[in-house]
Amino acid sequence: MECILTQVIDSPTRADVILDLMVTNANELIGDVKTGGSLGCSGHALVELTVLRNMGQGKGKIRTLNFRKAKFLLFKELVNGSRETALKDEGAEQS
Repeated sequence: MECILTQVIDSPTRADVILDLMVTNANELIGDVKTGGSLGCSGHALVELTVLRNMGQGKGKIRTLNFRKAKFLLFKELVNGSRETALKDEGAEQS
């Protein structure tokens, strides 16, 4: 699968050069890109854009933490500074 990236900002963002990049692989999600003005004393131009979203998409799943599986004693040892002891017998994945 080929992923084509596109630079979205095409106007100067500092003096007469483009110094700020915004790259996307989904052009249909970005619209109304404007540059101009500044924030405070910065020499960079502000970049404004609209993120377009299809409101008809399906509902996403909300992930929550399962605290019943938590290893609170391990967490307590990590917080108290004994990382070497707490992670001594754990592999890379578990650590």
